[in-house]
Amino acid sequence: MHIRSRAVVVRVCLADLAGGKTPSAEQMGYAGCTAGAQVPTYPAARHLVNKRLNQEVIMATLRFVDYLRLPFLLISIILLSACSSTYQGDEFRFTAPSGFKTKVYETQASGSNNDSQLLIYSQRGNLYFQIFRQSIPKGSDLDCIMDAHKAQASGMSSHYQFISQNKIEMAGRPAVEYVYREFRGEPYEQIREIWMENNGWAYTLACTNPADSTTGMVIPVAETCFRLVEGFQFR
Repeated sequence: MHIRSRAVVVRVCLADLAGGKTPSAEQMGYAGCTAGAQVPTYPAARHLVNKRLNQEVIMATLRFVDYLRLPFLLISIILLSACSSTYQGDEFRFTAPSGFKTKVYETQASGSNNDSQLLIYSQRGNLYFQIFRQSIPKGSDLDCIMDAHKAQASGMSSHYQFISQNKIEMAGRPAVEYVYREFRGEPYEQIREIWMENNGWAYTLACTNPADSTTGMVIPVAETCFRLVEGFQFR
C-alpha cells in the first residue's frame, strides 16, 4: 500500500506540472514536491517506484525462504534417518546402510570356554555382516585368538580356500584383514574379516557374500563390505 500511494502521488505531481500548476505539499505527500523544488521527470519517477517494488519482492522472497527453512531441515533429517540406522553397543557404535535388516544381541560376560559372542547381525539379500567378540585370556593376544579361529574355519570345510591376510589400520588403530572362501551349501561364500583388539576383547567384523567356486579366481571384495566396516566405531 505504501508503494502504491507513492506512485499515485508522482502521477498527481506530474499532471499538475503539465497543467502549469505547482502542486502543494499536501497533494504531494512529501517535501520533495513543495513549490520551487526540483521534481523528477516521469521516467525517473517510474524508475524509483520500480526500484521500491523490486526491493519489496526481494524481501518477501527472503522471508518466504526463511519460512521454509525449518520444514526443509526436518524433512532432511527424516530422510537421512530412513537411509541408515545406528545401533549402540557397550563399547561400540554401528551404522547400517539403507535396506539392511539388523538384529542386536545382548552382550554377555565371557564364559569358561571363552566362546565367540555374536553382537550384531545385519543382512540385505544374500550379503550379511556380523560383529563378534571374544575375550583374550591372560598371556594370550589377538594373533593367538585369530590363529585358533583360522584353524577351526579351515577344518570345518573340505572346500576352504585361503585368499589373503594383511595388516591394515581401522580408524588409526592396528587391525588384520583376513579373506577366505568356503562351501556351506550353494553358492560358495567369500568372507572378509577384520580383526581388532579393544579393552581385552578380540573383535571380528565379518562380511559374507556369494562367490564363485573356481580355485584361484580373484574375486574383488564387495564395496558394500567396506561400507559396513566403515559403519563400525569404538566408543
